[in-house]
Amino acid sequence: MRYKNLSLEEKKKLLIGAEDGSYMNTESLGGKIYKIEMSDGPSGPHYSNDFTWMPSIANLASGWSEDMVTRYVDAIADQCIVGGADVLLGPSVNIKRLPVCGRNFEYFSEDPYLTGRLASRYIDVLQRRGVAATVKHYCANNREYSRLYSSSNMDERTLREIYVKAFEMLLKSDPWAIMCSYNAVNGVWAAENEHILKEILRDELGYENLIMSDWGAVHDRARSLKATLDLEMPFMTFHDSPKSISDGLESGMITEDDVDASVTRFESFTEKILAAKDVRAVKYTREERHAIAVEVAEEGIVLLKNEGDILPLKNGTRVAVVGEQAILPELSGGGSSNLGDDPENPFDNAFEVKQTGVHELLKERMPDSHIDFTIGYHCHLGFGLRYCTRDIDLVVDYTRAADVAVVFVGTNRAIESEDYDRDDLKIPSVQAGVLNEIIKNNENVVVVVTAGSVVDVSPFKDKVKAILYVPFGGEGVNEAISNILSGRVSPSGKLTETFISDMSVNPLVSRKADFFNENYDDGIFVGYRLYNTRGIDVEYPFGHGLSYTDFEYSDLAVTECENGDYDITFNLKNVGAARGKEISQLYIGKSDSLIDRALMELKGFEKTDLAPGESKTVRLHLERSELSYFDMESNAWEIESGIYKIMIGKSSRDLRLEADIEI
Repeated sequence: MRYKNLSLEEKKKLLIGAEDGSYMNTESLGGKIYKIEMSDGPSGPHYSNDFTWMPSIANLASGWSEDMVTRYVDAIADQCIVGGADVLLGPSVNIKRLPVCGRNFEYFSEDPYLTGRLASRYIDVLQRRGVAATVKHYCANNREYSRLYSSSNMDERTLREIYVKAFEMLLKSDPWAIMCSYNAVNGVWAAENEHILKEILRDELGYENLIMSDWGAVHDRARSLKATLDLEMPFMTFHDSPKSISDGLESGMITEDDVDASVTRFESFTEKILAAKDVRAVKYTREERHAIAVEVAEEGIVLLKNEGDILPLKNGTRVAVVGEQAILPELSGGGSSNLGDDPENPFDNAFEVKQTGVHELLKERMPDSHIDFTIGYHCHLGFGLRYCTRDIDLVVDYTRAADVAVVFVGTNRAIESEDYDRDDLKIPSVQAGVLNEIIKNNENVVVVVTAGSVVDVSPFKDKVKAILYVPFGGEGVNEAISNILSGRVSPSGKLTETFISDMSVNPLVSRKADFFNENYDDGIFVGYRLYNTRGIDVEYPFGHGLSYTDFEYSDLAVTECENGDYDITFNLKNVGAARGKEISQLYIGKSDSLIDRALMELKGFEKTDLAPGESKTVRLHLERSELSYFDMESNAWEIESGIYKIMIGKSSRDLRLEADIEI
């Protein structure tokens, strides 16, 4: 039936989640219309009958590969189809403004361009497979502390250039739904904020599809409807949202035309889902999806340091593997995207996917080596938190005699989770104590850091030979780590956020909001934009990541197109002895700008696979619009005249080629 033929009372119910207590479904009006099935989360649907625990979005993003996003999302789409989910609540595209944000493992980057590029591919693939994407959380939800009550306060330029930009970029992929955030923006709840929902998203950017609320984000249903939020999720008895709509109609705040507009968008949303049923077919077997999980995890692992080329490990050496995470790796952070948790007993089912220990996998890959393992420390679950114990004497005995000690440390889903932020960036103190004792007794230490976001590596950075950063890597993570440690695979991941030692390094961001207000005094200077512009020392810069080989950049050429865009080419050659993949990065800057600008901004990237001695021409395209800034006086995007610098490099602080263009 056509939804416009529904009664007004039915339309009110339609625009609120199902009243039957299902929590993840829309209203069926007693079977009169199709009930839409939704599922968390961005790295895979919950409780699928054919479960594959994929790596976190943080891991996926660290691979900087749109091709890998395609394989990743295809595997997720399969599980949505098997589990019957019409809608996946993801991807999450909030900016990693604060390294301590508990939910950073769900987000792509501190950079809106990288976020927008990768998220666009995610949406394209998911919806091509017949599953609706729900991009979240719009917008400026950048910490978990007080997210239900706090207002993110900023000027219009900051809002548009940093916190709306990724959403703007991904609209080209036509997401079928966008989810608003819990927080307020400049004093108005996101769910009721006409400026960000109606004026920017709909009127200016032309978004015509469904806007839904985060779960419980609506405070006044009539006000949210006026702001063009179509669907409140879930049904909540104490809100009495149908009455709120009635009161809004009676007072004149909203009209029946406002109701009908949302009903029309909801009907279009349903029609897209029903039409997509024809393309919903499973593509991969369970075994094939596991292989993809391993491959994605490999590409997302970042080699931060490799002094003396201690990695890959040499076959025939004696290796001591230490740490509980080598046998029980943390697969994801906590909260709505943690696939393995039982919803009624959220800390009882963390390792549903059984893992083979890294030491066992290394024995297979390095048959001539002697591989020892000691757990070193034990982490236990209790009251939703983790605490650790250690057995240091055994650790020292094992590692003293080894040629190389590989020590696993890191955070877990009790430290990095939805609902709260981290207290600091440090690894747990018990792990730090074990690591320090090993460093005293072995000069060849490799540290494997598992986490969902930035970890303070400064206490041990200069005392160990190598550091391998593993963003929460899903069910194939131990295989991926073993493949990289043994040299089967050369690491190719690069950081999507800057590694700093502690929050004091960032002078523009307060430790916490005052519970009701978060003032974005850092403005557009988020992450590397701040550190590079202000010349602040960091542990590892944005875009950093080493390989087992090396790459040479040469022959930069910049050609202006007829439409004012630029085609950029350069030669990339593998000058090392191993096959490897290099992520080339394009930055722009304008040193003589009359406005306050960052020293550099990412505007392009490409991942290239090269055999030893092989060369390829890398081609990048820079759209003229990427040179623009948001001018608050004209309330429009403007391009400043003058000289712009084109910079190509291995990271934001390792630039190899430069050229100037004039506007």
